[in-house]
Amino acid sequence: MHEIKSLKKALVTLSKALGKLLLAEKEKTGALERGDIESLKAQINVDMAYIMECSAAEKRIQQICSSFGVSNMSELYEKYPEAEESVGELHAELLDTVKELQKVKNLNERLVETRLSVIRLMNSQLGISSENTQYGKPPKAP
Repeated sequence: MHEIKSLKKALVTLSKALGKLLLAEKEKTGALERGDIESLKAQINVDMAYIMECSAAEKRIQQICSSFGVSNMSELYEKYPEAEESVGELHAELLDTVKELQKVKNLNERLVETRLSVIRLMNSQLGISSENTQYGKPPKAP
């Protein structure tokens, strides 16, 4: 089936894009650990490009699934078992990559939260409240 070949190609494209995104997220982890803001800024732009690439591949996969009259890969496997034989392993690898990406993303979120907690603690010790970020004289009453 031509559609299965197209699906496999789209899954390979998505797999490559997710792999690049995973590597980028791991680089972001290093930048967060080092506190390297410039590297983080650059990494965010790289991430956006990979996310757009993933989105395009996902849309293509969705279009192919729609051409089979299904809305997702699970339904495709139920309706066409031969599709699972052709692309099931690749799909499983994709799911593993997504799980790994989620773990790295969660680590990055914890690193950001830790940095924010340190900043809040330092501000608190310096007497800076989140409501009053004016460092000059207090505002005059009207």
